[in-house]
Amino acid sequence: MSGRTCPDAPTSGSWFGVAGPTAVRTSDADRSSQDGADLDLFTGRVTTQHSQYRRPGADHRQAGDTAGRGPKASWTDPPRLTARGRRELQERLHELGSLRLPELRALLGEPDRDERMVAEFARVTSQVEELKALLGAVTDLDSGPQSGDGRVDLGMRVRIRLQGEESWVRPVHPAEAFLDDERISAQSPLAIALRAARPGRTVWVDAPSGPCPCEVLQVDPAV
Repeated sequence: MSGRTCPDAPTSGSWFGVAGPTAVRTSDADRSSQDGADLDLFTGRVTTQHSQYRRPGADHRQAGDTAGRGPKASWTDPPRLTARGRRELQERLHELGSLRLPELRALLGEPDRDERMVAEFARVTSQVEELKALLGAVTDLDSGPQSGDGRVDLGMRVRIRLQGEESWVRPVHPAEAFLDDERISAQSPLAIALRAARPGRTVWVDAPSGPCPCEVLQVDPAV
């Protein structure tokens, strides 16, 4: 590994979105809007317990803009999900569309309704439409290897060494990056750097404070 270090590097935990509360599912009554949420620039996760999805437009580079790191075909267009990702999002759609929306619709008919309830109804309705559009367009990642040449591909687990610490990460579509601590958005700087990399290579993560080295130690080809 190169002796070069990351300028003004963050604490080790924050590289993986685990220094604070990770993006986990909460009840809609407790979930606030994403304004002010803390987006981890390396993993693409929103690191607040009140937000389930990454903040749109937060990445300054698109997946596929890898400058010689591999094929140019996008990791997110058309969208591809792991089997677990599709299942979790389908359950989320059912929860919002069949349970939460009818509950909110009934509350809107109350004479003393709170205007915040109107805003919540609009937010949940928007989420339902977005999930329907996504699930109508996605294809499933194969359960077998995605690449036959050992390179990192979407959905694969990758063991890396970053800032002296080893960890497993799994680049996935942004919509399922919240599922567990291993998953990172395919549009995050870390995933973009790892794309098409092989074990034994050092890639450079495009951090706001400057490029940071990341060693690729192992690639698990099964999704």
